Amino acid sequence: MYFNRDHNQCIKCELPNQYYDPDTRKCVRCQYANQYFDEESNQCVSCEMKNTIFDPYVNDCVDCDYNNQIFDESLDKCRDCDETNMIFDREINQCRNCTYGNQYYERSPADDCVFCSKTDEWYDTITGGCLQCPYNNEYFSL
Repeated sequence: MYFNRDHNQCIKCELPNQYYDPDTRKCVRCQYANQYFDEESNQCVSCEMKNTIFDPYVNDCVDCDYNNQIFDESLDKCRDCDETNMIFDREINQCRNCTYGNQYYERSPADDCVFCSKTDEWYDTITGGCLQCPYNNEYFSL
């Protein structure tokens, strides 16, 4: 909020993720895309969940586009979890591996962890694909 001499009143910045900077005499956006201005603490604060960004048009923190993404401050945007077999877990508020070793994250159409197509396959994070168990008398056990 700032005092506008022309209108002789205090005016709020236009968007909820902005604050008034007295040095530049302008409303400026909070430093990161996952932040909004909190009037109680009088500072920019980050969204609680690490897989969200702040949408000023709905005035709320919203999920990243996909379930395998997390907000990265260095990029100032959502990015995929580190491995292709990871998904964001809301309970622990971070990326985690899919539950089973023969699962990987599939963006479309599932947007979730899915199983390799055959029961004798496991997921290899190095190759980024399902690999067949090496012997004919083996299968992947959950």
